[in-house]
Amino acid sequence: MKKKRKGLKKKDKLGLLIIALSVIVTVAVSLGVYFLSDHVQYDEKFCPIKDLKKHTVLLIDKSDKWEDDDINRIKQLIQSTKKSIKFREKFTLNVIHGEGRGRKTEIESKFEMCSPGSKTECNQFYENCRQIQVKYDKNFTQQFKNTTRELEKPTEASSSPILESLVAIIDESVAEELKIVVISDLMENGRKFRFYDGIPLAEEMANEFPIESPAKISIKFSVIERRRHSRQLKSAVENVWREYFKTYGITSNFKRLFIAE
Repeated sequence: MKKKRKGLKKKDKLGLLIIALSVIVTVAVSLGVYFLSDHVQYDEKFCPIKDLKKHTVLLIDKSDKWEDDDINRIKQLIQSTKKSIKFREKFTLNVIHGEGRGRKTEIESKFEMCSPGSKTECNQFYENCRQIQVKYDKNFTQQFKNTTRELEKPTEASSSPILESLVAIIDESVAEELKIVVISDLMENGRKFRFYDGIPLAEEMANEFPIESPAKISIKFSVIERRRHSRQLKSAVENVWREYFKTYGITSNFKRLFIAE
């Protein structure tokens, strides 16, 4: 006579059921937390509405002329800066230039958008990643063409409010980390300070334009060296900018981009 196989006891079955349910609940909760935490709300510029991590601003001072041969270097710097922008980071391109016969100074934002990242970084549960990437690339390409067309025009401006522009950039940014790249000869010519008349003290600049920002800030100066400026003047200008930002614990570095008249 064959022996009857003993099945699992009722108590064992209940234990296995509890374990299985626990695993299912744990996986479901984990997936839910993952997708909800990754579900970031964006504005029309593809930027997170809350908690912007990093913002890179490229400021081009076009208040004085440069030569046609130098345009390609500026184009390359714009492109390399744009390529360095990572997923959900913001990129802004501002230009200081002159308009009209009186060369009235204008400070314009030519491009402002956050990178949607690669296809693997884009959350396909909430975004049409391909459409966003196409729109981002198309907008940047058009804005880049418009900006470089303007760069090719030999215009000047009645003033160079570099300091005012930098402080405004810092005030307006809401990112945790702010990186500013400046293309300029660094010769401030604004309402408060005119470096052509004399270089102020860093303390005087700080008194007129104090910086109040919780962000981690770094500034890179891609310097246009003017042949008409003496080495002594160039050194004094670089030093006062360095000391001004050092007052606020802001890192700044300087590198010559090209030499122009």
